Amino acid sequence: MNNKITLVQVLIIGLFSIVLLACSTTHQSRSVQKSGFLGDYSQLKAGESDQALLRYVHPSAQWSMYNKVIIDPVSFYASKDSKLSKASYEERQALADYFTAAIHIELAKDYKIVATPAPDVMRIKVAITDADSSKVMMNTVSTILPVGLALSSLKRVVTGSDSFVGEAQCEIDIRDSFTERRLAAAVDKRIGTKALRSKFGGWNDAKESFDFWAAQLRTQMGAARAGKLTN
Repeated sequence: MNNKITLVQVLIIGLFSIVLLACSTTHQSRSVQKSGFLGDYSQLKAGESDQALLRYVHPSAQWSMYNKVIIDPVSFYASKDSKLSKASYEERQALADYFTAAIHIELAKDYKIVATPAPDVMRIKVAITDADSSKVMMNTVSTILPVGLALSSLKRVVTGSDSFVGEAQCEIDIRDSFTERRLAAAVDKRIGTKALRSKFGGWNDAKESFDFWAAQLRTQMGAARAGKLTN
C-alpha cells in the first residue's frame, strides 16, 4: 500500500514539475528592435520590470469611456534576412491565427468585440515582427479562427519547425477608433528556453509568448481603465 502511495506521489510531483516548466518556457529579452510597424516611435520609452520593453500611454486618455474593441487580424512584419522569412506561409498563417484568437479570448472577458468604429470603441493592431524598418518584405495577415482551431492548426503546421524556436517579438498599437488618436503602444520581445523543445516542438516558445502578451494586454488595459496605468 505504501509503495502505491509513494508511486502516485512521485507521478503527481513529476507532472506538476512539467506543468511549471511549461508555464515558464519564455522570459523577456533585454533589448528589442523597432520594425517600423508602429510608424512613430518618438513617444515610446523604456518600460519597467513588469512592462513591455518599450511603451507609451497617452497621459490624458479617458480609458473608462471605452467598452468595446475592434481587433485587427494579427500581421507579420519581417525582412528577407530574418528568421521569419525562412518559415512557410502556412507556418506564419498558423501563428498569426493563434495570436489573433488568443487576443480575442482575453479581451472578450472585459470588452465587446465589434467591427465598426465609434466614440466608445478602441482599435487594436498587433504585429509579430522581425525586421529593420528599411527591409520589410512581408505582411502576412491572419484570419480570425476560434482559439481551438487556431491551436490545432498551430500544432499541425509548426511542430518540429526551427523557424520560431528561440524568440518572438511583437508591436501593439491601441487607438481611438473614431479619432485615430493613439492611446497606447508597446514593443516587446521574449526568448525561449531549450529545456522543453524536444517534448513540445518548435511552436511552443512562440505560443507561450503569444499567450503571455494576450493576457498582459488585458491586464494593462484593465489597469488603464481603473486609472492605475501611467506612462
